Amino acid sequence: HHCHITWTNRGQPQQSIGNNFCNHYFSIRYDKQVSIERKFRPHLDKMNVLIVRNDKLGDFITALPSCYIVKQHLPECHLSVLVSPINESLALTCDFIDEVIVDKGQSVNELSNQLKTKQFDVSLTLFSNTRVALAQWKAGIPKRFAPATKLAQVFYNKRITQRRSEVKMAEFEYNIQLVQAALPTINIEFPKPLLTFSTESVEAASQIFQKQVKTTKNIIV
Repeated sequence: HHCHITWTNRGQPQQSIGNNFCNHYFSIRYDKQVSIERKFRPHLDKMNVLIVRNDKLGDFITALPSCYIVKQHLPECHLSVLVSPINESLALTCDFIDEVIVDKGQSVNELSNQLKTKQFDVSLTLFSNTRVALAQWKAGIPKRFAPATKLAQVFYNKRITQRRSEVKMAEFEYNIQLVQAALPTINIEFPKPLLTFSTESVEAASQIFQKQVKTTKNIIV
């Protein structure tokens, strides 16, 4: 692929990489050492990787393709996800996720200490807020990738400019775009559907949901 980048004297880019890069994804802004593939080769496969998507159920589902392609690209890495409590059971069903960490809204220090014990090499934060950003910084994760949005971005050392509000791509594609900033040679193909469930599992989940929302009406899954 061809791209055009203008650098300042301090090595910071002044313009976004062109649309031909990363299969025509939009508006990625790199610094010179943004890729982790340069820094961690030949030990890249052994890395301890954290993917953060700790918001709502549907949002976490859009992160699953990113989790899958990272595990396919780095099959020997230890891939952990930080998710909200509602997504714990779904994350545990994914055989391409090695460990599930639940964000229960604990304090910055508690979350930071929890992350620090895991000794992550890199984090890919697909959804960010100040508490989670600060916790990662305090945990000393060497490479912290995240969108260059909100005040929280100051706690990340690898910030990727994305125009998500323009909705030029689906949310899962924006997530993949951020992963590509860290792993430029990654294969972004993934099976569709990515997850399949037995009829019994779907029926059981439907019954649990009916009880939680206190309804006897039919539910479309």
